[in-house]
Amino acid sequence: MEKIEYIDDYFKGVIIPEKKSVFEQRLLTDKDFAEEVAFYLSIVQVARTSNNEIKRGHLRELYYNNISHNSVPTTLRKLWPYAAMIAAALITLVVGFYLYTQPVTEPSKLADAYFSDHVLTMGVPMGNTNGLLIQGRDLYNVGNYSGSLKKFKELLERDTSNTEAKEYAGLAAFKLNDYKTAFNYFAQVAGKEDLIANPGKFYQALTLMKQNTPFDKENYKRLLSEVVKDNLFGKEEAVIFLKKLN
Repeated sequence: MEKIEYIDDYFKGVIIPEKKSVFEQRLLTDKDFAEEVAFYLSIVQVARTSNNEIKRGHLRELYYNNISHNSVPTTLRKLWPYAAMIAAALITLVVGFYLYTQPVTEPSKLADAYFSDHVLTMGVPMGNTNGLLIQGRDLYNVGNYSGSLKKFKELLERDTSNTEAKEYAGLAAFKLNDYKTAFNYFAQVAGKEDLIANPGKFYQALTLMKQNTPFDKENYKRLLSEVVKDNLFGKEEAVIFLKKLN
């Protein structure tokens, strides 16, 4: 079993560049190590809930009580046939976690960090059996964003009111660096007033943050402020981003 301090140091950014590359290479080649990192990431939210000493102590307790050299989470073992995809996803999540928890002030990096940390994979609402939505989700989750966007567009040609397809099309377009298309889809989602948790306006702000042209700053700050004022989806993150960007 790898010492938790080694994995923890990577996320904290205290590993020298040469060792960072070794760490990332091990994610691609060492099954047990990748599983340990995956487990670390699955419990790392605990480290955001209390003061530093309690965080680290609780994290270690969870880690050492639930993982050993000869026993790793069964669900992760079942996923190992998809090793390359898992390793790539882990690296993306590592980068997102590091950026999101460090004092980053660049708008584009904050947007990247949020999507890496929160929207790494795409789900489909329970009970939804729409074939195109599921196909688009599956393509997105393996990194085929152009194929994914195509499926969502095809669905929207048949059903222009499908909010999930608009949201997912926006996410796929964002991954393709097509920020104009992403923004337009998120704007359509934001216009739906009957959603319990509507991410549209927050995602619009993130898209402008990622695009980050001289004309975007005023608009993404306005959108983030509206998310906070109206208690919309993404309020907690919007508060953090506004503090970092001021």
